[in-house]
Formats: sequence, structure tokens, C-alpha cells
Amino acid sequence: MTGTSAGRQRLRGTLVLAAATAVLGGVLPPAGAAPITPQPEQAWETGVVTKVDDGDTITVAIASGADLGFVAPPESTDPAVPSARTYCAERLGPGGAMPADGDLDGCRVRLIGIQAPEKAGASGGSALEQCLASAATQALKAALPLGTTVQLRSISVRSREDDYSGGRLARTVYRQDATGQWVDVGRAVMASGTAMWFPFHVGDAEKPEYVHNLAYRQLADEAAAAGRGLWSANLCGSSTPAAVRTWVVSDPVGDDANLEHLVLANDGDAPLDVSGWTVRESSLFTYTLPTPTLIPPRDHLRVFAGPGAPGTPTARDLHMGGPSQLFTNHDATAGYFHGDGAYVYDAQPGYAYGNLRAWFHYPCHGAQCTTDPLAGRLRLGTISYDPPGADTAAGEYVDVVNASAAPVALGGYGITRQGGQIPFPPNAVLPAGATLRVSMGVGVDDATRVHLGRTASLLANAGDVVTVANLNGAVLDCRAWGSMACSGLPVSGPLQLPGSPTTQAPAPAPPAVASTRPGAPQAVSVKVASRRLVVRWAAPAANGSKAVTKYRTKVHAKVGTKLKLRATCTAKAKQRMCRTGKLAKRATYVVTVQARNAKGYGPASAPVLARVR
Repeated sequence: MTGTSAGRQRLRGTLVLAAATAVLGGVLPPAGAAPITPQPEQAWETGVVTKVDDGDTITVAIASGADLGFVAPPESTDPAVPSARTYCAERLGPGGAMPADGDLDGCRVRLIGIQAPEKAGASGGSALEQCLASAATQALKAALPLGTTVQLRSISVRSREDDYSGGRLARTVYRQDATGQWVDVGRAVMASGTAMWFPFHVGDAEKPEYVHNLAYRQLADEAAAAGRGLWSANLCGSSTPAAVRTWVVSDPVGDDANLEHLVLANDGDAPLDVSGWTVRESSLFTYTLPTPTLIPPRDHLRVFAGPGAPGTPTARDLHMGGPSQLFTNHDATAGYFHGDGAYVYDAQPGYAYGNLRAWFHYPCHGAQCTTDPLAGRLRLGTISYDPPGADTAAGEYVDVVNASAAPVALGGYGITRQGGQIPFPPNAVLPAGATLRVSMGVGVDDATRVHLGRTASLLANAGDVVTVANLNGAVLDCRAWGSMACSGLPVSGPLQLPGSPTTQAPAPAPPAVASTRPGAPQAVSVKVASRRLVVRWAAPAANGSKAVTKYRTKVHAKVGTKLKLRATCTAKAKQRMCRTGKLAKRATYVVTVQARNAKGYGPASAPVLARVR
């Protein structure tokens, strides 16, 4: 699921706390409702809340573990530590020694499956709090007043948070409602919108806690759709509305360490200043976009998870410098629901980061997987998996057909091969009835063909599965051959091989000449002379369906975090130069150029900054 905060209602200060508290209370089942008893979780401890540390952590005075038949984990080698006592590993000294104060009861407990904003000075490392941190803490305090009796459950008794704060127990926290039934507090937190979805997976040795992954994800999506909590617009300061989207290539074909990335797209008609914005996934790893960073109209940035130099391999690319794999790979055959999320926050004074502007959850679930906007519109065409000659990637390709009567924007979609993703170019638009060929080999991309850049064969001759899909996992069409099958996936027709007649339903005939606008002007340069800007540029790489007739230059001033139009000028097709009037001193200006043909103006060039002194 992807989203944006543009257009959501304003909700701030005490209103956020009041709304979150109301939801936390309202999620508890009414009298007589059946208790929530997820399996295979077990109840390991009971105790009393002595402190609410933040929006996802509490401190609990644990009752005697012997009452529950609990046996201490083996890392405690100190004979002074009772073997039949519940304790928190963070309370023990080196080698599992008894703490100096002799207190084994006061355990910090991290709620499983949720990630609340961090307070100032928390393990996130910032001296400033993240947006909504204080309200999230107060909302959890309202749900778990001091002295509340809680029951702590998990799949594994040894589940704990060693990565962020050594030894915190990782547990689902239950409290009793008015009828004495135990109810899950984490569900209420997710419904309130005061925390992000933080799924665990079976392979996590510290905490293989996956029971609530799907339920918590559904609650997070509902909170986002309703604009609650983190998903409220202008929550921590005023944000200029903008059509911004994000999506993640979480499992690219090839090398996760170097190819995994997030896309931040500006769908608006004006440049978007994202200087100082923060991108993150569901854990604590964050990356702040450098200043200045501008996304031209109808354009995008790619932010790669691993290391690299800014502006490589293309001018639109940045690098987080993070771990070898940041975003969790989803395995549809794993037998349980798991995934990850990406979140984009703007910059607001007084906060480590500000309002949530865009997000992307994967994989899809329920109706999200069957009601994608492009379902029935994008289909698979010819697939060449065993071309003549040597078995290399050179002749392998997959054709994707727009089977609708309208152009289709391909950003956020791609080809998958046994789960591995080959994303379409973020700005690509496929005209009605047109075909895009995705070649596995090396070549020069154009409007009708893109290349993966491999030399070794990718598509298995003996059997393979290929889909066209949303990058959130919603499959639009599938083909399989040999020993493989499209089990349970949509299939619009039989496998079509090179040279065979078309077997799928014909697409609507496209216009005789595609109605396309010109591309973006290239090599824009700006010279400042007597407070005027002299702007020059080269012609776009593609004129579109008609010849370029004129150019338009726009000059925006940077005013704080906003851009305001200050000047425009036009030039004839062969001129490719314009000069503005006098501009204000001591100001920074953002310059973009657009080409126009009979179909209208095309996308803006990459922005260029100019300083008038």
C-alpha cells in the first residue's frame, strides 16, 4: 500500500493525544466479547506496569516466574540468580551476574510489532524528538496506567531486543477489560496511528514473533486511510501540499546490497524542495536528504540503501550508506505474513523530522492484491526465454502490453521473476496499445525497450515463472513454462513465444501517431549578470510526436522551505536562450526549462541553482 499526506485534515497538539487515547480505549472489546488468544503465542509472565518509557516500551514489575513454570535462559551462570525466576537480561551484569541492587523484577518490555516515534535522546540518537513522540507516549500511558496488571506473551520465551537496547523483553502486552478478558494493547496502538508497522519474521533469532504481522498491518493501513496519528497532515508544523509518492524496490534481481532502493516521485507541476527530508524503513535506520535537493516537476529521485557517491549512477541518485540489505524481502511461500515499510518525512523546526508525507507498505493483503488500478490493463506479451544460439541474456526478453485505451504510468510497477524484481523506469508512460520490451541483456534504453544489463542468462529454459506486478506484490498477469506454474495467480492468456501468432485478446488500436509531448531540455546553464539570469540549454533528446515550437523558462525563489515563482521567459525553438528581468539581491533562485510542441509542454529540466548577490 502506498500513500501521501497531501489533502489530509489538520490535527495537532492535544487533539492528537485526545484522538489517540479515544481509539486506544475504543479498540478494547465490549463486555462479553471473546478474548483475543493468538496462537502459537504463550503467556510467559504477568506483572504490574510501573512506568511507560515511550510509545512502544513499558517497565513491568514481573511476578515470580516459578508460578508460570518459567526457567531462566542459560546465559545466566551466576548461582545467585534463581533458575526458576523470570528476569530481564538487561538487568544482569557481565556473564549473567546478579545486579548490584539484587532487583530481578523491574523489566523493560518492548511491545512486539510496533515502532513508535523516538523521544529526544533515545536510541535513535537525535537530540530532538521525532514528530508525535510525546503524544504517542501519553497515549500509551492512557491505555496502561501505572499499576495496571498485564500479561506478557510471545512465541519464544527468549525473544528480546538486543539490537537497540540490550535485553528488553519482546512481548505482546495484554491487559484486562471490564469483564476480565485479556486484550491486546498493541492492536489499539496500531489503530490509533501512533506507531508504524514493525513486522518480525521467523528468521530473526532474537525475536521470531510474526503472529500479529497481518492484523497490525491491516490496522496501520486503516489508520493511514483515516488520517489518524502519524498520518495526520500538518501534525508537527505546516507543510506545503504536494503530490509526492514513494515506493520500494525491496528485492531486485541481482545484488540486494547495491540495487535495493526507494523512489521518491514528484507528481506535481512545480519543483519540489525536499532538502532536509528524512527517509526510513520500519527500524531505526534513517537517511536525511542533503541540502539543496530539488525534484523537478513530474520527476523523481532514487535513494539506494547501500553506499555510493551522490549523483551516481545517474544524476537523480542518492545513497543512504546503510547495511547490505535494509528492506525485508517478502517470500510469498513462507507460510506467514511479513514485509516492511518505507516512510518519507519533511523537515520541521524543533523536530528530528517532521510530518509524514509519503509511505509504502508491502506486501499487499486482501483486496489490495486483487483491485490494483492497473489490473486488466497491463498484460504480458511475448516471452523469449530460450533464444537461438548461446544461452546468454542477449536474446532473452519479456514484452509488457498496455491492453487499455489510455496511457499507463509505469512507476511503482515491474517484472518479477520468481519474486526478484525488475522495476520499470519511474517516469515511464506506456501509450494505449503499446508494448514495452524488457530485455535481460545489455543495450541502450528508449521509449520502447529497457535493459537489465546482464550477460548471463536469467530465464530458466527448463521452467520459470514471470509476472508483471505492482512492487507491493499485487500480480497483474503471470506466465509460466516447463516445470513451473502460476499457482493461484491471474493469467490473461497462454504463453506467447517469439514468432507465434498473438493468442491473447487484442489491445485497442492506438492512435496512428502517439500523442506525446517533448522530453526535458538538457545541459541547462545559468549565468548571473547585473541581477539578471542568462539561461541557455540544449534541445531535448526526444521531440515527441510533433516538432518543438518554443521553450519556457521558470525562475523560482527559495523562501525558507518554499519555492515562489519570480520570473518566466520564453524562447523560439531554435533560440534556446533567454534573459530574465532584474531579480532581488541576496536570493537563491531555482531555474527550470520546458519544451513545447503542438501537444503541450513536456517535463521540466533538472533544476539549476543561481545566487544573485
